[in-house]
Amino acid sequence: MIRKSSRNAVVVGSGIAGLSTAYELQKAGFTVTVLEEKHLPGGRMAEEKVGSFMNITGASGLNAWYHEMFDLCDELGHGDCLEKLSSFGTGTATDGKVQYPMSNAPTRYELLTSPVLSLRSKLRLASLLPDIGRARRRVDPCLIHTAADFDDESLSEYLTRKVGKDFLEYVVSPLFNVALAYNMEQLSKAVFLARVAYIKERDGYCFKDGIGFLTRALANMLDVRLNSRVTRIVRSDNGRGRRIHYDTPDGRESIEVDIVIMATPGNRVLQIVADKARWEQRFFEAGVPYCQFGMVTYVLNHEVDKVHGLYFTRDTQTPLNFYKFYPGDPDKDGKPPRLWVSIKAERLQHYIADNGENLEAFATDCIRELYPEIGKQIRETVVQYNGYITPEFPTGQIRKVREFLATQEAGPKNIYYVGDYLSGAGTGCSCAIGRRTGRLIARHWQE
Repeated sequence: MIRKSSRNAVVVGSGIAGLSTAYELQKAGFTVTVLEEKHLPGGRMAEEKVGSFMNITGASGLNAWYHEMFDLCDELGHGDCLEKLSSFGTGTATDGKVQYPMSNAPTRYELLTSPVLSLRSKLRLASLLPDIGRARRRVDPCLIHTAADFDDESLSEYLTRKVGKDFLEYVVSPLFNVALAYNMEQLSKAVFLARVAYIKERDGYCFKDGIGFLTRALANMLDVRLNSRVTRIVRSDNGRGRRIHYDTPDGRESIEVDIVIMATPGNRVLQIVADKARWEQRFFEAGVPYCQFGMVTYVLNHEVDKVHGLYFTRDTQTPLNFYKFYPGDPDKDGKPPRLWVSIKAERLQHYIADNGENLEAFATDCIRELYPEIGKQIRETVVQYNGYITPEFPTGQIRKVREFLATQEAGPKNIYYVGDYLSGAGTGCSCAIGRRTGRLIARHWQE
């Protein structure tokens, strides 16, 4: 069955990037349909009931510089929807010998008194200030292409040269490698400068009604069709639009539209989009890199004494990335005690099957080595394994993103792309590129 309409758009994917784009287009007068292959909207910014508790699908908090997202909340009449998360992005790290505080916004005092930094490195910290100052003036941390002028060296090379190897391994790595699964030897220094230039406080935010609050609110305003898996996008017969083929529980359907917005992970574009132009081929055929992710959430019978949480630096023997205990309060917030256990990204390919089927058993063995009695407290488990979780930005990738976006934004097209691989890792980044692209399409087609 083929349905036709005029001045219409289809957004493929209902993560925050796709929903933000769809919202901007609908606001501009477009007829918009969102196709989502899963049974709920939100992508990595959603919650789903698993067993006895609500499990998050990806994001757990919001950074203070997510201005486009917070402005959107105000615009929707939800200015009071946020609450602060104290000590967001902080914890305790270890190199296997010394435990020390970890923070996404360490103070000068904490850095200068750190037990894991040499005196030489402490004295050289000031050498970063000129670059951080330039980044603050020129970079929007939610739009990674604005940092392309800094995309000329890996983070490992940059920090080792400017400060010291210990600063890389014990201060920066626990945040970028452990928390975000980035490879320090490949990651561009531009990602570091874009983030550190805007980290002013330790507090982050979340929605009072859960991380999926905003995506639920947007989905309720839009025509979102769930369980609709897009299989192929081709040029329409007249060459002016696109035809989308997708599978539903009721069978295969097609829809012909003026504009398609691809809001899927970038590594899925090649298999879905046909008839790509040269600028699309150059970018997607080179590959869109993503980080692997493997974590197990354990629901516990009750709070476990002496189990708090620990981040492990890259040179520790354990394959664990981190483990973190959340006490919960079933009577107050309805959330049972939980334990999160994550495996180091670089170890996944060595220990975990391609489909992640042995992740739970492996993680359980690892945590039992630290807490032999933990098995008696486990009530339920939830396994989260992804061949992709956050986009990776090796040296040179951000310059490619800037070139790609410059072409996309140069004039009207019948297909556009949004997603974290074009904006930066983080839900606020995806929201920013979605809103930006939605407004861009409206300008293109009005003109």
